[in-house]
Amino acid sequence: MNPFQFGSVVRGEYFFDRKEETSRIVETLAGGNNLVLFAPRRYGKTSLVFRAMAELEKQGIDCVYFDFLPIYDVRDFCRIYTQRILEKQRGWKKLVAKLADWLGGTRPKLTLSADGKASLELDFPETIPSPEALEAVLGLPERVASEKKRLVIVFDEFQEITRFEKIRFEALLRSVIQHRKNVSYLFLGSKTHLLNAMFTGRSRPFFNSAATMRISKLPLTETVDFLKRRFKKSGITLSSEAAQKIINEADGVPYYIQLLAAEIWQIVKNGDESAVSESAISRGVDWVITLKKDYYTELYDRLSLQQKKLVAAIARNGKEIFSVAFIKKFALGSVSATQKAATVLTEQGIIEKESNVFHVADPFFRRFLLGLP
Repeated sequence: MNPFQFGSVVRGEYFFDRKEETSRIVETLAGGNNLVLFAPRRYGKTSLVFRAMAELEKQGIDCVYFDFLPIYDVRDFCRIYTQRILEKQRGWKKLVAKLADWLGGTRPKLTLSADGKASLELDFPETIPSPEALEAVLGLPERVASEKKRLVIVFDEFQEITRFEKIRFEALLRSVIQHRKNVSYLFLGSKTHLLNAMFTGRSRPFFNSAATMRISKLPLTETVDFLKRRFKKSGITLSSEAAQKIINEADGVPYYIQLLAAEIWQIVKNGDESAVSESAISRGVDWVITLKKDYYTELYDRLSLQQKKLVAAIARNGKEIFSVAFIKKFALGSVSATQKAATVLTEQGIIEKESNVFHVADPFFRRFLLGLP
């Protein structure tokens, strides 16, 4: 079995380090405070959060994980969010009877699937739940929590609530959260620039409503040790130099480190080799790009000409991209056109900015771009 895992929440022996980050998350939430977690894509935020949730559960604090990404309307949010909260309660099906009073006129109903799994339906009188009904749903965590049984709500892809601006979702949630007593909230998302604006913009409801925490790349020494340990488990030798090369090829991003290591492991196993060679690493990089070539080609083709030129330029050098010299060197036209393209590419998660330097978020897409004519 491949000793590396990617593409899903990483748990158990596949997850490593982040001990300090885990401790801080647990201490902040267990202490009754809210926290917002900032990190670029593929840095393992969700895996880290699930590790912290497991630690909180050991302390007797129930945790509800809710992902906003697949939620497209407020009715779905109300139904799924309500069920997730109730499922954390003992005998939650009995609580359904109380929902009609709690939610004011909403008719709750339990349905059973073919396999006997219960799900909740909420019949709202309105096509779109009223602000009062939404506020009641948002207040459910505080109703079911207590000093003896506290609750932590984890909102993933939290920036997606901007879809519901027409019903003032952001302001309603903030008004509920500020009166909480036995519930703490953890906010995270993949669009860091949007999340940052929500919590640092003075005009936004969530300004100064949570402690902030930023996740950086994994420490080099610990990552080298992890890679060597995981390869050794299969009887394969990995030198410290080879481990550092894997990390460098993946730009130090946790997801891409595991992805590349998994492919290299497969190459070495298929070749019945006992050690990871430089050739195996190079073949692993080439193979990842080959596997994702169709996706990268489609991604690139969807971009406008200006966006293509800019992302290709950033793949080569992401410093001072709005300078006259940079724009002239890469024939980008004007500063305003370059700024507009950079905004779109950032919103799509194709490029990211760190310490005033832009870079292509996916290190293998960057190599794909460098290989274009």
